[in-house]
Amino acid sequence: MFNEYPKQVHLNSGETLTIRPLEQRDKESLHKFFVGLPDRDVMYLKEDVKSLDVIDRWFAELNFKKVIPIIMLVDETIIADGTLHVDEYGWARHIGEIRLVVAKEFRRKGVAKLLLRELYFIAMKMQLEKLVGKLMTNQRRAIEIFQELGFKKEATLRHHIKDRKGHNHNMIIMSHMVDAHWKELENMHLQDDFSGDFSGM
Repeated sequence: MFNEYPKQVHLNSGETLTIRPLEQRDKESLHKFFVGLPDRDVMYLKEDVKSLDVIDRWFAELNFKKVIPIIMLVDETIIADGTLHVDEYGWARHIGEIRLVVAKEFRRKGVAKLLLRELYFIAMKMQLEKLVGKLMTNQRRAIEIFQELGFKKEATLRHHIKDRKGHNHNMIIMSHMVDAHWKELENMHLQDDFSGDFSGM
């Protein structure tokens, strides 16, 4: 599934980025990436991502059957991290949860959309049926990006998140039916196969 990596992508701003799965050699770079994030960006996260102990545990428990981590780099510097979380067994094994974090200086350049799209394609290859994203109501641009890729608001959970300062926040759950989109693409390909001009055959 990862044979096509690393990939090169180009931003409108001129930067060339590399997209690839996280590797063991990336531990120090990933920690540096999280340490460089503003406190505002990490105060909603479930774990203390600026703690080296947390990063060490992530790499020790790296399991692509449960969490697929994809990073984006400029040269050898990580500027975005995205993960696709899946359950191997149980009632939610057809669902994937997407999480994204982008360095402040690379926001509003299309990086988040590229990373979200990459994780979406991986979900399609894994034949997942549904994707979800969990966002704060004040993450307006992130919500817009999810919507642009077909995600819809499914629920709002009031006071569901308490940040590190003790303030409550609403959570928006967004979802997208991957299998429905896949069927649409299959139908489009079928139509393309039979819509050509065969008069010269």
